[in-house]
Amino acid sequence: MKIITTAITSMLLLLTCSLAQGQDDGIFGAIMEAAAAHDNARHQAQSEANDEAESEAAAEWKEAWEKEMNENGEVMDALDTKYLKCTAMMVLYVHTYLQLVNEHQLADIRMSACDAYGMQALAMASSTTIMYCPEEMAQLSDEELKSIGDDFWAALDQFTVEHGPWLDNEYHPIMTKLQYIINNFFNGVQEQDAGDLSVFSGSPDTPVHVIKYMIEFFRPRYIIPQTLKIAEEMEALGCSG
Repeated sequence: MKIITTAITSMLLLLTCSLAQGQDDGIFGAIMEAAAAHDNARHQAQSEANDEAESEAAAEWKEAWEKEMNENGEVMDALDTKYLKCTAMMVLYVHTYLQLVNEHQLADIRMSACDAYGMQALAMASSTTIMYCPEEMAQLSDEELKSIGDDFWAALDQFTVEHGPWLDNEYHPIMTKLQYIINNFFNGVQEQDAGDLSVFSGSPDTPVHVIKYMIEFFRPRYIIPQTLKIAEEMEALGCSG
């Protein structure tokens, strides 16, 4: 699978269409201008080979995401509020994305740097499918987010008592994924790879700020500049062709 930088521009344009509804005209215009400028700088059209590669990547991402949801379907069903389910979906998505960033891996597939960057861009565009959920949570107060975080931990603990352990692990696999995210959060990975997410670094209030950290992955202020940054990194690595 080879995804070139021009594919990212088309993903960004697709993303703007998803973000347009409910967004300020000025923001939407700025996004479109950025995407158009990036596209014009390429001076080349999307080739059939790139279309095929993009389609292959989309299929791999969809398969990995569906596998995550299926493997965690039982615990998702056990979470009895929309915000607990939303938190679980964010854990699954952000964990998968951070694996692409840190390990160049999607499920059991090891990737080259170019392919991992391309898949990160695709993950950015795909995040719009569940963006409604974290966008709604972003409007909640810190006190409400803390309550959700506490309830999420408690629900997973209860689920583990009733159904665990798993594969000689004391915790449900989703807890391991959440711990991976927490480790990234407090180890400063977000300062290198997540732009404005670094404002949450070192916060003592884990439930609130880890949830805020995950929410940021679905915000336009992160998705748009990060997608353009990925395109620049791919170009620097010579990932076209």
